[in-house]
Amino acid sequence: MHTKTAQIIFYSTFQSARLDFVLDYIFRQRLEIEYELCTDEIVFGAFSGFKINYSREVIANADMHILPQGLLASTNIQAQQTNIQRWKKSFVLFYNQPKGKIPYDIFSAVFYCISRYEEYLPYEADKHQRFPAGKALASQYSFLQSPVVDEWLLQFSQIFPFETLLQKQKPSWQMTVDIDMLWKYENKAQHLIWAGLCKDILRGNWKSLKEYKAFKKDKLQDPFDCFDWMKNKAGKAIQYFVLSSEKTQHDRNTSPQHPAFIQKIKALQVGENIGLHPSYFSNQNNKLQNEKETLEKIIQKSITKSRQHFIKLHLPQTYHLLLQAGIKEDFSMGFASCNGFRAGTSRPFYWFDLQNNQATSLLIHPFVYMDATDLFYSKKSTAEQEKEIERLAHAIADTKGIFTGIWHNYIFGDTVHYPQQQQLFEYTCQLLNEVFPKEKI
Repeated sequence: MHTKTAQIIFYSTFQSARLDFVLDYIFRQRLEIEYELCTDEIVFGAFSGFKINYSREVIANADMHILPQGLLASTNIQAQQTNIQRWKKSFVLFYNQPKGKIPYDIFSAVFYCISRYEEYLPYEADKHQRFPAGKALASQYSFLQSPVVDEWLLQFSQIFPFETLLQKQKPSWQMTVDIDMLWKYENKAQHLIWAGLCKDILRGNWKSLKEYKAFKKDKLQDPFDCFDWMKNKAGKAIQYFVLSSEKTQHDRNTSPQHPAFIQKIKALQVGENIGLHPSYFSNQNNKLQNEKETLEKIIQKSITKSRQHFIKLHLPQTYHLLLQAGIKEDFSMGFASCNGFRAGTSRPFYWFDLQNNQATSLLIHPFVYMDATDLFYSKKSTAEQEKEIERLAHAIADTKGIFTGIWHNYIFGDTVHYPQQQQLFEYTCQLLNEVFPKEKI
């Protein structure tokens, strides 16, 4: 029997963990609609609310018929015929019903994107053992910078004869900062400082030497210690992810055992705003757990949030390790080399473990923009970066999403090598606070 509170009844000839997951995501999490899943056509026909028929059968009194592609009934992981088409200014996957109200299997399409199904298929990893952005369907079909899942759900929600959460929801933005290096000069060994200065001098860049002399002579604040400046410009609280490993060739923060490191992280701590930045080698020899415990000892709180250094996300291994370590929320869902929507959405979702074919409790927060991406990968000009940020911001505002950006204190602070980044950040904050409702700190 269906529940009295259900607004929708969903008829399917099968039940599966994949179907349960995507229905909960779409109806309960994104639309805030109570639904009932049924496999009995008589119960379906007797329901007085909105009826969705998700089967190959034609049922006369259904309000909507969506033809299943087969992905959600399967437990296998294999290459799919995605049949990508354009529909209502969006790219859609699994286009299979041209005359339908929704001419594609939206449930399989959403599942394919947010489960990151394609990342479980064979691929050639990049030099950091990551799934290359260029291999993603979204890159190959040029919709990486479109939040397609959010577009689909907005279109889908407009079919119902009642209001959903999407009609009431407001878009927003949040600032996150990865602390790879707390300081440029302070609390740093002299031989490391001079090694860096000599590199710049040999390249004909004398600005670093002038900056260092001014720092020593005038006792200026270290350039990378620009946290107050960032917060004031953003006009909102910041979520920090702190690298707490000992030094390696890819991990170069001050030792977490240093008294100044401990003091600084405590000074930045406000509520739950300190998360872990697992090191480049955190997937080896229990390092993740050790780094987490080191940071927890400093802030005297459990760490439940993380983002991978170098965005070293490898499915499903990375998420298995995070769950084992007690991480509840991860912010690594995005590409290091391209800004955009790795999972097709800007809003959080729970990770579905395809390998074990089950939903998990790990909440995934996608990011859409990273300052280092345009600097070190695409090498865009400041004007090009401004246009990209504007494009992403308006795409998110139009779909009532969340603009989650990654910034780095060392990039803002290093005005010698990245002189335009502070100006770009000021422009970004002004734009985002205009596009999205401003929140009080």
